[in-house]
Amino acid sequence: MNKEIINTLLYFDIFKYPLTKVEIRKYISLNCSESDIEIGLSNLLEEGKIFSFGDFYSLHNNQSTIDERLKSNQLAKSSMPKAIKIAKRIQKFPFVLSVNLSGSISKDVMHPDSDLDFFVITEKNRLWVAKLFLVLFKRLFLLNRKEDFCINYFISVSDLRIHEKNIFTAIELTSLKPVSGQEWHSDLLKANPWIKEYCKNCTYPSTDTTTKISKPLWSRLISSTLNGTLGDKLEKRVMKRVYESNKKKFSKGLSKEEFELMFRSDENQAKVHNSNHQSKILALYAEKIENFESRINIPISENN
Repeated sequence: MNKEIINTLLYFDIFKYPLTKVEIRKYISLNCSESDIEIGLSNLLEEGKIFSFGDFYSLHNNQSTIDERLKSNQLAKSSMPKAIKIAKRIQKFPFVLSVNLSGSISKDVMHPDSDLDFFVITEKNRLWVAKLFLVLFKRLFLLNRKEDFCINYFISVSDLRIHEKNIFTAIELTSLKPVSGQEWHSDLLKANPWIKEYCKNCTYPSTDTTTKISKPLWSRLISSTLNGTLGDKLEKRVMKRVYESNKKKFSKGLSKEEFELMFRSDENQAKVHNSNHQSKILALYAEKIENFESRINIPISENN
């Protein structure tokens, strides 16, 4: 228990983000009760391995990390109405089934330089057409401002399985905040049961009914026009063009696996993570675990 609590705190320490008891239990990779967490935290506090500040637990005896967290939480709260407004605008576009807040704001965190990130679930065989119209809207009407309209992941209902199975993707998925199409968000979580390997105590919202999505007339007309052969051809053409463009711009110096991780472009998924954020975070996490054990000079206690 103690080791898993430390590992959970170490992961979020990458983002300088102390956690509450509830959050530690949500993200820990052990089945445990609230009392189990309380006992583990008490032991680690007594051993001087962690520190508490009010409701928060940290690896550092420093109030400033708590102050920074509270500041980022407040900025996320004030940014939420804008994020929800944009998500509802995205929902109006053809072939979009579900819009979810992702990235920082999905974890109730925002910094002055943070983007508003969105995770979009689309209809079968129309992922790339949906992406095309959203990209055109962003470029023509938003002057390509990514900070207000950063859609970094599209996935089709045809296959909701996420390829990378690790702590980074598990936390990203469990943190998604559905704004529309909650039933498809629920299906996404059900399609990825491996999440529970990393976040044992996370709970999934239950959705028993299908919500009828109301689209504006212009969106319905586009969907009707592109529901047949024309849409099939456009779907394949856009996917091919995006893949070729990304390969030309970004593949130099990347292995095939790295390029696939950062710029997946297939019929069921589209993502652009050109900073390779996932790999960097996982590497930092492994380094933090190693450095922490070296610093305290003994392995983290396994018992309660």
